Amino acid sequence: MKRMTRMPRDSVQSVEDVDKDYLTQIVKKTGAGEATVKGFQRDFLQANSFGGGGIYRFRLDYLEPKPVQVPNSIILKIARPNPHFDGQPGDVCREAQCYQYGLFDGLSQPLYVPKAYHTVMWPEKNECWIWMEDLGADMFHMNWTVPMLQKAVRDLATLHAHWWGRTDELRQLPFLFHRAHGMFQRIYIEPTKQTFRAIDAHPLAAAIKRVYTPAREHLLLKLQDMEDVVYPRLDVLPQTLLHHDVWPPNAAFHDGRTVLIDWAFVGMGTPGADLCILSAFDELINPEIVGRAEELLVETLWQGLHKDQGLPISYDEVLQGYRLGLVLRTPTFYVMPVLMGILAGVSPVANDDTDFSNTEAWLHISERSFVKLEQTVDAAAIF
Repeated sequence: MKRMTRMPRDSVQSVEDVDKDYLTQIVKKTGAGEATVKGFQRDFLQANSFGGGGIYRFRLDYLEPKPVQVPNSIILKIARPNPHFDGQPGDVCREAQCYQYGLFDGLSQPLYVPKAYHTVMWPEKNECWIWMEDLGADMFHMNWTVPMLQKAVRDLATLHAHWWGRTDELRQLPFLFHRAHGMFQRIYIEPTKQTFRAIDAHPLAAAIKRVYTPAREHLLLKLQDMEDVVYPRLDVLPQTLLHHDVWPPNAAFHDGRTVLIDWAFVGMGTPGADLCILSAFDELINPEIVGRAEELLVETLWQGLHKDQGLPISYDEVLQGYRLGLVLRTPTFYVMPVLMGILAGVSPVANDDTDFSNTEAWLHISERSFVKLEQTVDAAAIF
């Protein structure tokens, strides 16, 4: 697997120090020919890249003659430890390492990962930079229709197919999650208890408690401590490479292809487990899929894996991976951000503009989500 080459000016360690000479070196690594940057405009886009370090767009002006194929803008993604998420070692630089080791090389056409022109890691300060392709300002602000969602899930199968039967190679990459299904397990047990105790101080405590009941608190806490039960059942299912954070903010379409970004949680797993975040957010994605998420998503992924890609995986194996992933990964979602957001009226996640002020609406979403979780726990025969 390849490793990206370093540049002589990787000593630049702050956004303010980036100048036209440094950007010229970046442009030369795009493979678009020789060009000289004469000036640029830096725009701050958001602070909730994985570590809250920030995402910037650099708009570039060139000396003439300007080569036809040079990029008019490039993205800088900075990742640092996120104070709002007690992650696992390696989370910050995992995406940069994926690029450095060529993890996305050779992916088939329906699925696209933005190109990275250059990556820099500073282990001593737990920070990394990714200079990457700019696919457009509004690309990830989409209204997801059911056909669009089905295409994205079917295209996701090409990622799983690309790494099918290559688990020995994946195990040689220590920066990957090798048991990524749970992702957040056990670290939210105490925050869950504290958040449920905080309900009493809310003006609408009675209404909140009708949804966030003691029995459901017990369920969430129990599921967060079920790794030893659920993992062995996941591990015997077919294994390949998973994104592990597939949901609308990380997906879009570009030139007819499904685009996936934010690979901080990438690792091995069973294909159906890559659907559980989409399912947990189904009402927010498109009300048409409410009550149909399991059938719609699982069937579509299986069609992509088995019929499109010819992989030896059964519908039941995809379904089991989905159900087990859902009960292992989503319990924290009901607390952070949903219950915390309801109690505060705003999202507890940095730079997330989700409006939690309509308590009644969010309690409706929570009730329906709890019912789904309870039904899935029963269907998967967890207890």
